[in-house]
Amino acid sequence: MLDVPRVRIGVRRGAEQVWRDEEDWPLPSTRWTPMHLDAASHLLAWDAPTTEAESTYDAPQGSVTFETAPVLGEIELTGPISLTLWVSSSTVDADLFVALRQIDVDGDEITVEGPHGHGQEFPMAMGWLRASHRATDP
Repeated sequence: MLDVPRVRIGVRRGAEQVWRDEEDWPLPSTRWTPMHLDAASHLLAWDAPTTEAESTYDAPQGSVTFETAPVLGEIELTGPISLTLWVSSSTVDADLFVALRQIDVDGDEITVEGPHGHGQEFPMAMGWLRASHRATDP
C-alpha cells in the first residue's frame, strides 16, 4: 500500500466518472469559493444577494429550487460542500433534504449510479439533516 496514492477522487464529467490520484486532502489547489442562495430570484450565484428575502413551501411534499446561470466553460467542484440555511417551521421538527444537480443543455438531469448499484440514480451530491440534530460544522 505504500505505492498507492493517498487520495483517489472520482471527477464526474457528465455521466462519465474519471478517476484521479492526488497526494493530499483537501487538494492543495483548492480555492474555497462561497456561492449564495438568493431567495428573491431563486438563483445560486457567486455574488451575495443585495436584498433580504425568503422562500416558503408547504411540507411535506413541497420544495424550493435554486438554479445557477448556465455554466459556459468547464468547472470542477471538488471537495466538501456545505450549506448555511436559516429555517423556520410551524412544526416541532423538520427534515431538510438538499440535492446538488447537474443539468445538461437540454434541461435533463445528469445522474450517476448510486452506491448500491441496481440502477439507482443519484444527483451529483445530496445531504439530509433533521433540524433538531443541527450543529455547527467547523
